[in-house]
Amino acid sequence: MPRLVALLAALLASPALAQETGETLAIPAPPVDAALPDVEPIIGDEEFEAAVPELDPLDDPELSGELESIEQFERRLADEESAADQEAPLGDPALADGDRSEEVADATIRDAELVKPLPPVESFEVTPVEFAQPAAADDESVTVAYQTVITGLDEANEQTPTGLRSLFRSFSALREGGGKAANVAMVQARLEQDSELMQTILAAEGWYSADVKTRIDLPTGEGETAEPMAAVIDVIPGQRYKLGAIAVLADPTEPPGLIRDNLALQPGEPIVAERVQGAEAQVSLALPEQGYPFAEVGQRSILLDRETGLGDYTLPVKVGPRARFDGFETEGDLAFDAQHIEVLARFERGELYDSRKIDDLRKALVATGLLSNVTVEPRATGERAEDGTEYVTTFVRQQSGPARTIAGTLGYATGEGLRAEATWSHRNMFPPEGALIAHGLAG
Repeated sequence: MPRLVALLAALLASPALAQETGETLAIPAPPVDAALPDVEPIIGDEEFEAAVPELDPLDDPELSGELESIEQFERRLADEESAADQEAPLGDPALADGDRSEEVADATIRDAELVKPLPPVESFEVTPVEFAQPAAADDESVTVAYQTVITGLDEANEQTPTGLRSLFRSFSALREGGGKAANVAMVQARLEQDSELMQTILAAEGWYSADVKTRIDLPTGEGETAEPMAAVIDVIPGQRYKLGAIAVLADPTEPPGLIRDNLALQPGEPIVAERVQGAEAQVSLALPEQGYPFAEVGQRSILLDRETGLGDYTLPVKVGPRARFDGFETEGDLAFDAQHIEVLARFERGELYDSRKIDDLRKALVATGLLSNVTVEPRATGERAEDGTEYVTTFVRQQSGPARTIAGTLGYATGEGLRAEATWSHRNMFPPEGALIAHGLAG
């Protein structure tokens, strides 16, 4: 009995049980006036002592050893269960007993080729591996034939003098491909590119709200009635916008209305990009010809109204000062000085500035043949004339070219025989423009 009590005390004091309980549970005492029943013992002490066999630690050394923790017990139990479920590797039971240090026999060879002896090195032949080359692909067999179909463009095409269809064909990627492509993906890429082209063409002619959709129709039919793949562009032009109010934002000019008179746009006409750009270019040319050398045409704005189909047009213009011709200046590798440039110019100081006379002077300088590069431009001086205009200097930047020229000809005539002719010239031997020409003839 004392040994059993000691064993029970050891179990209660084990670390595993202490970790699970954590602390001693406080059991409250029963009330004083509680009527507790009498508990009779199930078995007497003498009978219990007689039933329990005597245990001697010498009979089993494990009885005197320390008990393993619950965590160790559970881990050992899980390892034994998992090992029991596994089969012996390669059918060898010796590998499944859990002993990691025992010797294992050689693995069983199941492939008969592995037990054959190797051939001698002298008889071993190395045959290079030859890969089969694919047959040359026929270009015609891999190409995809297609046709281009445009729908919904007839009415809009009749309203334009240039013709939307002809303009589209001039830049179409589908048409440039000649109706053939390497695959369907290439046809789709060309179709998307032409869709953007159609949007641009319609907007340039005034259809800003056009709806352009694309699709690819697969081939249909067989034999002579077969239809190739179709790259289809469906167009819904919508309404064509027209010019509404036209406004010019600029300082007063002399003569009055100079800008508006040269801006050839009228309310009610379709908003065509080519006409708008041409009218603005005319304004940028007219102002310098009428004494405004530093005029600048700004960026237009067009405000579209979907309900009325009109676009209000606004053009800002920086006029700058009205100017008159003054003196001449030049720089660079000079072929002429400023005095000779004044001789070539067909305008005098005090005349109203005109860009056409500047162009005439530039052409005269090029015609001398003594310059490889020349530019002529006005430069502001800040000096005012009596009428309020500003004097501008004509500035010439020049680069002289080769002044010497040599030429020769060689020929034969029946009556004259062999004939040779040579010419040497120096176009600026005696500046300015004093030329010397030597001519020789033999034969």
